[in-house]
Amino acid sequence: MLLTISDVSSIDALIDKWEWVEYVAEAFVMIGCVGEYVADFTKIRTDHWRHRLSMISLIVLIVALGFELMALVRTNNLSGKEIA
Repeated sequence: MLLTISDVSSIDALIDKWEWVEYVAEAFVMIGCVGEYVADFTKIRTDHWRHRLSMISLIVLIVALGFELMALVRTNNLSGKEIA
């Protein structure tokens, strides 16, 4: 399948958007990791507060990793189309 110039620029724009989704998801992964660190290795606030922080951080990690994987697959798919 041959792509026209407009198809290639459209795919480039989509790749850029999906790469930004990856970057944002990675930022949330980092936030979740920091939350887990604070919950597990510090004595900030109460045990109940740290337990809730740990649960919220875990949920943030799971969701962010899911979005990151989805965006990575989409970006690779689009890149493969562009290369082909």
